Amino acid sequence: MNMLIQLIGFAIVLIGIAVLIWPGTVFDYAREHAWQPWLRFLAIAIRLAIGILLVLYAGQSRYPLVLAIIGWLSIAAALVLALIGRERVARFIEWAIAFARPWARVAGVGALALGAFLVYAVR
Repeated sequence: MNMLIQLIGFAIVLIGIAVLIWPGTVFDYAREHAWQPWLRFLAIAIRLAIGILLVLYAGQSRYPLVLAIIGWLSIAAALVLALIGRERVARFIEWAIAFARPWARVAGVGALALGAFLVYAVR
């Protein structure tokens, strides 16, 4: 299970690098697909899977409380996305992109840090 969490951490690192290098491209892609049903389902599924993995594995990690908190927050985010409906999710994505665009590189560094932390925490 720790290898799966490490893969997730590496994927988050890659996303952070993509946001650092091509912030406009990443945000434009998200904005273009914000109204697609598959994006909402993918966002819910990924958050739910990551949350469950982190909660289940937290006790075996270097930082059990931190991983459990991140896991429960991820599960809560998945539930909120599932409950608020497609239209609100799409509007939220559009709002988040508009809000985050000036802070894109900071978000990229944050994603890098989160991904690296996940990899380190389960080694």
